[in-house]
Amino acid sequence: MKTTEELKALLYKNETVADAAPDALQAAQDFCEGYKTFLDNAKTEREAVRTSEKLLLNAGYKKFVPGEKLAPGTKVYTINREKCILAATIGTKSLEEGFHLNIAHIDSPRLDLRPVPVFEKSGIGYLRTHYYGGVRKYQWPTIPLALHGVIYRADGTRVEVCIGEKDEDPVFCISDLLAVGVIKQASRDGIAIGSQLEVCGFDNISLSEMYIPGITTVAQPGYEMGKTVITKLLENMHKTEKNNEHIILDHELIIRGSAK
Repeated sequence: MKTTEELKALLYKNETVADAAPDALQAAQDFCEGYKTFLDNAKTEREAVRTSEKLLLNAGYKKFVPGEKLAPGTKVYTINREKCILAATIGTKSLEEGFHLNIAHIDSPRLDLRPVPVFEKSGIGYLRTHYYGGVRKYQWPTIPLALHGVIYRADGTRVEVCIGEKDEDPVFCISDLLAVGVIKQASRDGIAIGSQLEVCGFDNISLSEMYIPGITTVAQPGYEMGKTVITKLLENMHKTEKNNEHIILDHELIIRGSAK
């Protein structure tokens, strides 16, 4: 029989970084602050490229010029279509002897607007989107959103868009439930809903009408949605060729006190 102390010695103990190197904690915290700043400023490919370019310039890199002779140790970078950035430090050996290559990409969960995203039906504007980054469809209604991107006008001029990152910006919500949370927090901060900040939800849940102020929202035709799904399901059950058409039903914009 082994003693208690001998048995404890046999147990695996997972040593944390805090235990192994307590003096490195502050250095790790300092590094994370810079990393967090990068994440705040690089939520799209274009923003990541612009932020990376500033970091490279501060680190002594310069723009690559095709045909220019580069001495060992020279730091250069180039940008491809505003969405990709490549940086290199010129070495002393031939590429045939090998080289170090570090590759990274952003993975920002987001709803991407399609190239021509806006369409109108029944007096309501819609956006064609697809989602990216591993977030499930049902999770989007629980996340406050900001609008980032580039818009090209008909005359070719370009407009940079970033709405929702500043405290005074509108907040994009998909569901009424999230809109309720936005209104509650804004009210705590002394922000007047409907004048200083407008909030519009989606789904017209019962709480949106009872809340003060009432929440402007888009009501879904729940009954018609269910009826259409069952009708199409029954039709497809008796057909060899399935009808998988995309059906858009009429929604209703209900204007209340939170947004006019």
